Amino acid sequence: MKYDILSIHEKATTVKLEANEISSIKNSDIQRLGVRRFEGGQMFQTSRLGEADLERLIADTKEWGGPGVPHEYGFAPARKETRTGVDVSHEHLNEFENRIMALTARYPQFVFSGKCSVTRISTSLTASYGLDLKTSGAICDWYVIYQRKGSGNMLDGFVFESTAQPQIRKEFDDHVEYLEAQSREAKVTAGRIPVLLVDPMAPLKKLRESLAVNRYREGTCLYANKFGEQLFSSHVTLVDRSYIPELGLNQFFDGEGTVRANDDHTLIDQGRFSGLIADLRFGKKFNEASTGNGIRPYNGGISLLPRTLSFAKGQKPWREIVRQLDRCLVAVISAGGDSNDLGEFSTPVQLGYVFEKGELIGRSPQVTIKTSLNDYLGKNLIAVTSDSFSSSSPSASLISEMDLILN
Repeated sequence: MKYDILSIHEKATTVKLEANEISSIKNSDIQRLGVRRFEGGQMFQTSRLGEADLERLIADTKEWGGPGVPHEYGFAPARKETRTGVDVSHEHLNEFENRIMALTARYPQFVFSGKCSVTRISTSLTASYGLDLKTSGAICDWYVIYQRKGSGNMLDGFVFESTAQPQIRKEFDDHVEYLEAQSREAKVTAGRIPVLLVDPMAPLKKLRESLAVNRYREGTCLYANKFGEQLFSSHVTLVDRSYIPELGLNQFFDGEGTVRANDDHTLIDQGRFSGLIADLRFGKKFNEASTGNGIRPYNGGISLLPRTLSFAKGQKPWREIVRQLDRCLVAVISAGGDSNDLGEFSTPVQLGYVFEKGELIGRSPQVTIKTSLNDYLGKNLIAVTSDSFSSSSPSASLISEMDLILN
């Protein structure tokens, strides 16, 4: 019999903001355990909240693990390693409260809600087959959403960070121009317009499918048989990052215990299709080494997924690039979009801002934008920025021309 135990311990303090008032300050301390037992070519898996010894966890797999599932693809190599990330001071919670007080006093025409959490996380994966992996660090997650009094919108804007190096005061100060633009709606016309998607990964659904070794080798993806080819602009480099402690992403191993030789795994190299992702199961099936992409929640099975996709940064910040454009739409919230099998992408924009020659002229009306993977990353790409719209994003932003439709 073999086994492994994934342990995630989170201690958090959270300040909650409701309708311009601090409504609660809460401490939490949660231990999550996921255990897998391997016996007779089968895997039995259970989970538990709270502490438990090995005997109890193994007994849980026998009582609640069901009939088991086949497991014939081996284990990650034995390895012992400990990493320590960045700590985060609880003083950031006080800074959040101070900024909220200043914001509500300055802008009484808005209703603000949100929360701020400082969480210290320790994660380990230990196994009878030779794993002893431990990592720890902290993260500050905070957001504020706001609605103008009398507005018919669900929300009129938001500001947020998720990082181990928060700059709460700076983020609030930088966001003032967006608050003050809420009463101005910019006029836009249907047609082609440069767009900066705050979520630059939104159009990548069909590319992500092509990056998975099983989908690629089975030929059930958009870019099957294109490995090694130049797919996109030479300005596009896409990397899957597994360890970014400055952003609070501290788990350097995947759910199976695979540790990459290099934390960054390049998938698109200057526009060329150069890498695939694999876990142990599909790695064995298609004779590929695992790339550390076996993603495992404590209470679930392994899924083959990217870790943290990021575009490598370009030469100029987005503000400088936008100053050179007659118009640019910054799409902050673009929920509900989808891609078809050809890689064409369309999404409504619920919250956007219009810039003219770098100046924010107002909030965008409700619009829909359309592009395709080949256009977004290819012929319609204007620039890859040296920064991101969100300071806590590890990825560069992309500015690309898209079709705009008035709703």
